[in-house]
Amino acid sequence: MTGSPVSQSWDTLGHRSIRRNRLRGLWQRNDLSISKLLHSSALRYLVAGGLAFAFNVLLLNIFREVVGIPTSLSALLAFWASFFFTYSLQRLFAFRSEASVRASLFRYSALVAFNSVVVAFIVTVCHDHFGLGLGSSQLIATASTTVWNYFAYKGWVYAKRPSAEEAQAPAEVTADE
Repeated sequence: MTGSPVSQSWDTLGHRSIRRNRLRGLWQRNDLSISKLLHSSALRYLVAGGLAFAFNVLLLNIFREVVGIPTSLSALLAFWASFFFTYSLQRLFAFRSEASVRASLFRYSALVAFNSVVVAFIVTVCHDHFGLGLGSSQLIATASTTVWNYFAYKGWVYAKRPSAEEAQAPAEVTADE
């Protein structure tokens, strides 16, 4: 009965099922599950960054087009409003930080100051020396800062530092050790 159409269709279905299970196992072994992806700080970081950018553009347009404030002042107001919006969104949503607000806001501010200088440098070099357009130059600068900011936010800006008491407390020894 191994050559009958019934057994052949069963074998085909069986192989499909086996392949599906192998793919599912591969997906889970490589931590590529949708659940893991949705709980990823990197994905939340990118979503928060996109929301912060949209918020900045929205405010810029409201200040300039609706309220009638001059462009340079509108850009400044939108930047500072989105600065605090972005800080809060990254802190609470992307990194779910429990670090001190004062310390993390100081580190965030220092990183923004550093990024401002680097972005100006990258845009100038790309535009004036390599002849790229302003949009392309800004895109390169933004991509650069986006990559290192993720690691700086995760490991420095929003990282919870142990308190003096936690740092001095002896480590607990469990029965397993």
